Amino acid sequence: MTLDDAMHLVYWCATRESFTCVKSNIPCSYCGEVLETYYCECRLYMIRCKKCGLMAFAKAEAPDAAIMKTLGKEES
Repeated sequence: MTLDDAMHLVYWCATRESFTCVKSNIPCSYCGEVLETYYCECRLYMIRCKKCGLMAFAKAEAPDAAIMKTLGKEES
């Protein structure tokens, strides 16, 4: 399996509702919708915006830290 194949498989799986994401209080930096996280084990988080369809992955100590490394918008 190539990296392209793996990434398409991950994206396809992540767009299904067969797992539970946790809503955060942090808005998407692109559209303002509240972001969701899914813990993938070993400090790896998937961050997604259901409105935009954007998705990101980050290693972090906590979900909010993963969000702010990727798609999160600082509150003003």
